[in-house]
Amino acid sequence: MKELFRDTVIGHFIRWLTRGKWLPHAEDLDPSLWRMYISPEKSSQFSNIGPRGSLKKPKNFSTDHSYNVTPQSEKTEQSHSTGACDVMSNEAAPTAENPKLSNTRQIKGDGLFSRGTSKDGDRVPPTTTKPSQSESHEQRYVGDAIGQEGMDVSMKEGQVDGDPPLQLQSSKSEAAWDDVQLEDGREGVAPQVTKVDSTKDRVVNVVVWFGPDDPENPANWSHTKRAVVSAQIFLLTLCTYISTSIFAPGATNVMSHFGISSTVATMGTSITLLGYGIGVMFWSPLSEAIRFGRKPIYIGTLCVFVALQVPIVLANSIGMLLAFRFLSGIFGAPVLAIGGASISDMYTASERGYAIVLWDVVFAAAPVLGPLIGGFAAQHNGWRWTIWTMMWLSGGTLVLLLFLMPETNPANILYRRSRRLRVLTGKKTLRSEQEVLGGQVSWRETVHGILIRPFVLALTEPILLVLNTYIAFLITLLFSSLSSFPLVFMDIYGFNLGQKGLAYLGLFLGGIITIPPMFLYLRCRQGPQFNANGELTPEKRLPPAIVGSFLVPISLLVFGWTSRVDIHWIVPIIGSSFLGSAYVCLSYAILNYIPDTYPENSASAFAGNQCLDCTAAAVFQLFLTPMFENLGIGWASTLLAGLSSLFIPVPIVLYYKGHVIRGWSKRARQDF
Repeated sequence: MKELFRDTVIGHFIRWLTRGKWLPHAEDLDPSLWRMYISPEKSSQFSNIGPRGSLKKPKNFSTDHSYNVTPQSEKTEQSHSTGACDVMSNEAAPTAENPKLSNTRQIKGDGLFSRGTSKDGDRVPPTTTKPSQSESHEQRYVGDAIGQEGMDVSMKEGQVDGDPPLQLQSSKSEAAWDDVQLEDGREGVAPQVTKVDSTKDRVVNVVVWFGPDDPENPANWSHTKRAVVSAQIFLLTLCTYISTSIFAPGATNVMSHFGISSTVATMGTSITLLGYGIGVMFWSPLSEAIRFGRKPIYIGTLCVFVALQVPIVLANSIGMLLAFRFLSGIFGAPVLAIGGASISDMYTASERGYAIVLWDVVFAAAPVLGPLIGGFAAQHNGWRWTIWTMMWLSGGTLVLLLFLMPETNPANILYRRSRRLRVLTGKKTLRSEQEVLGGQVSWRETVHGILIRPFVLALTEPILLVLNTYIAFLITLLFSSLSSFPLVFMDIYGFNLGQKGLAYLGLFLGGIITIPPMFLYLRCRQGPQFNANGELTPEKRLPPAIVGSFLVPISLLVFGWTSRVDIHWIVPIIGSSFLGSAYVCLSYAILNYIPDTYPENSASAFAGNQCLDCTAAAVFQLFLTPMFENLGIGWASTLLAGLSSLFIPVPIVLYYKGHVIRGWSKRARQDF
């Protein structure tokens, strides 16, 4: 647990206060360990990074271009002379110093990296010619020079900080070739080469995990550490998402206090949901930025969220109340946007399912427990005490996160490691891989990723469009309980505000009861279907969704038509529990299916998903109460059950034909 505390906000403060003497990293005690974090292969690739492509032969191509493997210094010349690839150079006349030079196999017209062989079939090492300093007009070409056997030019052990990777020297400025053939008719393999101005050469030593068991890699954390972090994500989800519904029991008091209609009072819930929908679009991409990571967003936004509860409590007009409720939704949204990403950081694809099931139960519980807690608070002290309760709950969670929440984004952990190593060693060439790649991303691309890509994916990908709509409908059904439960349990069964809150426990218990059979299914049925690489065909995630799709209309019909005075109140509560089970089954399948299908765009796909969910729930919340009042509980529930039945074919079609539909997409994964 020492490693967990070291990476928390309080742990960072202690390290800063003691200048790293307390809670030190291994490299703080022994800076020479920095070499164990360097990847020679990636360092070779990223030194002189630039656009790379296949080679084309220049129009005025001359056959006297000599391309040789040339190290930067005398030290590396010896280490590269028996390097990972051999060099083919143009035939040169034998000399007394090197009579075997003419025995090197040649390439017609131009020199290429290839496995060198002598005329009698023996392998020969590459020639390493150091160019004269008089060749000031030369251009360098650096890249992945790959020989016949696919051998990469890579940095040798010890070639770090000042020793660049192997380079091709040319006496001309042209650098593009067509595929060529060796003299004996065999095709040569053209290397991928980047043209780099010799005055702009740079060296990059890429900082990586020092091995597959690096303890700072979230995937290698102990079960206890991952459980502690996961529990904090669940708690943060509960304490922020509960704010959407904890306000609902005080709506009647708000109406009388400000003299407004029931529709305007309902906006206290809707406007918060709308804030969540907007917030997820911003926080999700921002959490992927290596300089931010996930922890600062969790804690920074939670600080603002807690502070915003004060002006909500002190609001002296409905406009002020709604404005700050909207802002609290924006700053309460991060865990909805990046909680799943944090879970994916820590768990493999085969383990992720268990954590997602628990997270889904918390999602289902948040809008359910809000009326339970808020009901008793509003009944005794008015609507303002629902907000005070919200502030105490979120404030306690903030204190816990300050002491126990570490960073989970691997890219950010490596970025901070490289920055720490630069300070300890003074070597400015130490960079993480994402740090190097991030320098190639323009602001235009960043803005596109935040504002445009989630909508493009959500609207142009048929799979995402249908699944997002389905989940949005489910979220709407969960929040419909805020409209239907008061009519059923207060008007029909005579519950007070506090007792009415207890009726919501049926939804919560439905989710809880689903956990054991889901875990059993994951262990006995789905677990053996993962391949040796820990991967699963996306469609194999969908069977629980098929079950859940049938439970939704069953739940609505039982709840709607048993809500009568002559039927005991426990029956509609049991009916509502099926909806909690259905949500867990469907949400588990869809929240795993999306990243499995769109691994390269999962953050944007989730952002679009959450935006649509919250926006739909916000809009529908405004007219659900009038619908139940005008149609009656039975017929309104029947209408919703009919709409939910339209979605039953969705998981079934995807299960059997999902691989075909994925084949139509340019962004979906198609290697299964």
